[in-house]
Amino acid sequence: AYRETVTRAAEAESTYDREIGGRRHFARVKLLITPNDTNAGVAFTARVNAELLAEAEVAAIQRMVHRTLQSGYLVGFPVTDVKVALVDVERHAGETTIEDFEAATALAMRDLLRRGHSVLLEPVMRVETYVPEEYLGSVVNDFGGRHGLVQQMNVSGDGTRTITAMTPLTAMIGYATELRSMTSGRGTFTMELDHYAQANEAIHQRFLGDNWQSRFYRDAA
Repeated sequence: AYRETVTRAAEAESTYDREIGGRRHFARVKLLITPNDTNAGVAFTARVNAELLAEAEVAAIQRMVHRTLQSGYLVGFPVTDVKVALVDVERHAGETTIEDFEAATALAMRDLLRRGHSVLLEPVMRVETYVPEEYLGSVVNDFGGRHGLVQQMNVSGDGTRTITAMTPLTAMIGYATELRSMTSGRGTFTMELDHYAQANEAIHQRFLGDNWQSRFYRDAA
């Protein structure tokens, strides 16, 4: 499955101000999002004065941040490898509840992902292929055609070569059949998810259409 992430730091501020059942509900939050390291997931920090928010309110804002990141801005894939910081809040005495902070957070998060210029991430697999020596060149060349990056090659006592490569999952379609053909059925491989990397333009266009950046980020600051 694909993921989404942001490519630049961005701030977003949202105010929730409603009258419900004759009572005013008010909350304002300001959030900062920045790219995180690969495979680092989602990190949340609160940078506001502890006197402004109760622990339960901070926890509620954090839960809403994580909840909204389950569905990204572009396609709705989960968002990963980002840092989100709560940098400012405003409340009105007698008019602000935990639910109001949650509502303001949800509004700000959508804008935050847009301003952060979200992109799609594709799964990159760690592939280990085991082949006799005579097929080594063909297998290595095949990884090049699959946009794979060969990281390591080892040889075992019986002469079997192990090729370790990082390859986009989409490029591995049909690999089992091709490997059998290249090695006369003598090659085997294992594959596991290693990390997510920014998808190429063709994948973005497949999901989002042509000129997707101008449509999604036309008015992003």
